[in-house]
This record gives sequence, structure tokens and C-alpha cells, in this order.
Amino acid sequence: MGREALWTFDGGSLRTPQVLATWTERFSPPEGAAVFLSDRGRGDVTFLDSGSVFLPREASGTLTLPPTLNLPAGVSQLEVPIALAKHRIAQLGGMSEATEVVLLANLADTVRSPREFVRRLKEARETAGYARLLYAPGIATPANLALLAYGGIDLVDDTRVLLEAGWGRLHTADGFWSGQAAKIACPCPACEKGEEKPYRHNALALQRELRTVRAALSAGSLRQLAEQRSVVDAWSTAVLRHLDLREHAWQEVHFPVVGGETSLNAPSALTRPDIVRYRHWIRERYRRPPSAKVLVLLPCSARKPYSLSRSHRRFREALQETNRMAAIHEVIVTVPLGLVPRELERFHPVAGYDLAVTGDWSRDEVHLLQEELRAYLAHHPYEGVIVHLDTERPFVEAVLGKEAVYTAAGHPTDEASLAALTAAAKEATAGPPPRWDRRNVEDLEAIARFQFGASVGAELLKDASLQGRVPFVRILSGGVQVGTFTDKGRISLTMAGAAVLSRLGAYCVEIEDFEPEGNIFAVGVTAATEDIRIGDEVTVRHGGEVRAVGTASMTPREMRELQRGEAVRVRNRRSHRLIDSGPMRG
Repeated sequence: MGREALWTFDGGSLRTPQVLATWTERFSPPEGAAVFLSDRGRGDVTFLDSGSVFLPREASGTLTLPPTLNLPAGVSQLEVPIALAKHRIAQLGGMSEATEVVLLANLADTVRSPREFVRRLKEARETAGYARLLYAPGIATPANLALLAYGGIDLVDDTRVLLEAGWGRLHTADGFWSGQAAKIACPCPACEKGEEKPYRHNALALQRELRTVRAALSAGSLRQLAEQRSVVDAWSTAVLRHLDLREHAWQEVHFPVVGGETSLNAPSALTRPDIVRYRHWIRERYRRPPSAKVLVLLPCSARKPYSLSRSHRRFREALQETNRMAAIHEVIVTVPLGLVPRELERFHPVAGYDLAVTGDWSRDEVHLLQEELRAYLAHHPYEGVIVHLDTERPFVEAVLGKEAVYTAAGHPTDEASLAALTAAAKEATAGPPPRWDRRNVEDLEAIARFQFGASVGAELLKDASLQGRVPFVRILSGGVQVGTFTDKGRISLTMAGAAVLSRLGAYCVEIEDFEPEGNIFAVGVTAATEDIRIGDEVTVRHGGEVRAVGTASMTPREMRELQRGEAVRVRNRRSHRLIDSGPMRG
């Protein structure tokens, strides 16, 4: 939900997320601040305070805050004694077509009610849409700024930390200090000068954390930063929990299906929207390769993809000695993902997650894995199950009982364990093995179903044949190439593959009547199907006519509502010719 945006208006522009720095006669903002909050025009970009409804202040400018800024939520229906004009900046209930910034004036009331904060935040974004900025005054601290940005708040200010500086609180990204500890906690210039109250320190700390938040946004790790910061603040921890447990769907649509390394070391990683989405898709979309008659459960590895690790190379060598690998289905046991079929090991977030491995499992982790294993086996029966696990064995055995064969005598990579694995696999796969060409197609079909959904994946791989070797495989259907499987673990579509999506009405972006010459921008989008996530393969079409294929750069609603920004990064487009209307006339 967090985003980087450029807002342009009469007289200036600003980038979000942004912290408005207070500027008064007695207090000047810290060095590096770019946007200001004041009662008069200062600097290039200043939000002007127009006072209250009972004591309004003359303020005229491009960015004038309405005088209802400090009106408590409990008296929001109060009949105010002055007429309120429709401003560029307005409260949620006073929006007009001219509104570009929605002021969440009462959000600070929720510092004691995390659930109410989440409810109001979602209501604000759903009502305001994505073409408007959200401004939440009086709530930001260095410890919760990452969480506020993650929740989709574009603008905050430093009024809270300045107020609390008067109480003697010295704020940092790791919480706040007070009393004697505050005097020795920070070596910043403001603190070294021995200022009695940490006003300047707090304002500077918020600006510094803003840079960290922006860096995390750029790196795609804002959720991770929000998790790290939230552990020092009970309110932030509760907000993140409410978001994950009650607003999964709202968050999930904003999580890309591609990305780099992901840290899953915090307890909240169990409920991260992209992790929960992966587990849901295993249950709802995935189907095991039919030729794989024997399930082999293997432990995860620190190196990703798993097959590049030393331990998994040895597991595969042991299984390959059977000469019946086409009948074997390797599935990796891990938390918080649950189960990872070998063919999905390059899929995000599987291919790049970082997790502390100690051999100790919490009750939540054990429960999660057992539930995922039960659900998986209920949908995917096998002729035999081999368990080649160490510390995971006891709670896997509690699910499988004596129906499985257990082969790890000691550590799974010990010679005796590997020999037992080979022997058990040979016995379980006795008989003629399946054809490898058929199994390879089945693996790609399983990937396609997981990536695009069951019906689309099955249609895309209908009567398919493959050319090349993993991790780069060309996929042909009816002799026409529909896509390529790449080392990113996903299928990259051709124009023929895009036509399959268009025919099924899945992953489609509708554009105005033009021939794409480059990437597709939001201003040219008229519709987008709700199944699209950032990073997904999408077909670009007009009136059912496929014009291009590429990857999504926005959520469906952002594509429909925004008037600028890249919506689809185009990879291929249809060839088109100018219609010959005869010789040119001079």
C-alpha cells in the first residue's frame, strides 16, 4: 500500500512520502526539510494553517489547510460558524472534484485504538481513491513512520514529536527516551548543544527516518522495515496485527508477485499478505504433476533456490540413482510458506526468502505446517510418501503416522540417510517410469496454474510441447510459442499467449483505441481485471483486440484511477501497417 508519488500543483511539486516540518517565529525546521507547515508562506512548498473554525486565521495560498483541521471526531457534525470553501485540501467528508489531498484530521484520536485506526485508514483510502494523497497530521513518530507509509499515508507532520518534546521525550526509530537517559541517548548536534528540550532532535529524527522509509520503498522492503520498527511500539504492533488478520484482501492486492530477497524472521512474517497468498494459492490453484506418484518431503536450505544448495544437490543425486525421477515429486517443508513443490522453487517469494534456521519450531509454526500438510494431502493423493526430514519429523509424523516411510537416520545428508532415501525411492517407484517429456509438460502446467489460475494455466498448456532446458524453456501449443519459462520462475508470454488470456478474460488491461509504441500509462487505461497484481503478465487489448503484452506496474484500481504513471511495461506489441489509401496528393 505504501507508494512513491510525485504531486504537482500550481506553484510547485512534492514527492511522497513526505514529512511536513513545522516553521514558526520561534522554531525553524531542521536542515534538509523540503515541505513546511506554517501560518505564512515559507520556502517553496508550505501548507498554510488557517486556524480553527472558532478562531480562523487569514490564509490564502495554493496549499491552505481547512480550519476544521483540529475539529475532534466526536463533534464532526457540529454546525460551524463559518462557511467552508471547497479547497484543494479537504477532509474526507468534504471532498469535491477539486480535492487532491484528503486530510485525516481525526486520525490522531486513534492512538489508543489500533483497530479504529485501521478501520478509518481503510475507509479513507477506499473513499478517497488512489488519485488523491492522504495527509494524517499529529500522529507520526520516527518509530511508526514506516508503518504509516506502509498503510498508504502519503503526508504526515512533526507536530506530535514537537509536542512530546515539551514533555521531555526524545524520539528515535527505536522508541523514545525520557529523563536522564534522554540526555545520553543521542550524539546529534542538537543534543550535543545541551538543549533543555529535544525539539530540534525530534524534528531531525523524523526527517532522518523519512530517508530510511524512502530507501525501503525503493528497495521493495517497506513491509520488512515496518515489521522491524513495530516491535518497539505496542500500538504499531497491534495495527500490523489488525491489518494482517482483518484486512488481508486489502493489503494483498498491493503486494507484487515478483521481487528480490525477503526477510521472514519476524513473528508477523506468518501473516504477511504475500506469504498468506502463497499458501492460499497452493490450496486453491496448484495441482501436482499427475505422473508424480511418490511424494518425497525434504527439508529447506539456507541457499535459494533450494536446488543450488549442497544439501539438495545430494538429495537429488540420491533420488536420481533410482532412474525413476519422473515418478518422484519433491516437496520442501518450510515455514512460514508451508510446502514448496520443487517446480515452484524459483517463484517469488520462495526463491529469495531469508529465515533463521535453528531446528526449533514454535507452536504456531508447527500448527501451520501440519494444517498445510493435511490440506495438501487431502487434494493430492500419492501412491507412496517418503519423509526425509530431521527436526521436522515428529510433527510431520503426527500427521502421516505409519503410512509414510522415514529415511533420515540422523542428519538427512549423512551417507546412511541418503542410502536409505535411494532404497525407499526405488521400492516406491518400482515399475516402468513415466515419460520425461510428459512429466516436464506437467511441471510447466503446474507452474502455469499457480501463476495464472487453474483454467488459464490448463488452457495455456493445452497440447503443449517444450523446447530447451530449465531454467529457460520455450512453451509451444499447437506448434505456436505461447510463452517462455525463465530463471525468474515464471512464464513470460508471447502475443499468442496473451491471446489466450484475452479469450478467457483474465489478466487483461483495456486501453483506448491506439497502437502502443512504448509502455502503457494509466491515462490510456479504461479498465483492468481484478486478478492483476504488480509484476503479473498481462494482455493489453482494445475491444477484444490484443495490442500488446507486458508486466503490470500498478494495481487494477490504480490503473483505472490514476492519470499518470506507468501501468504496464510492454514487452511485445502487435505489428501494424499504415493503410494504403492511394498516392499522396500535394
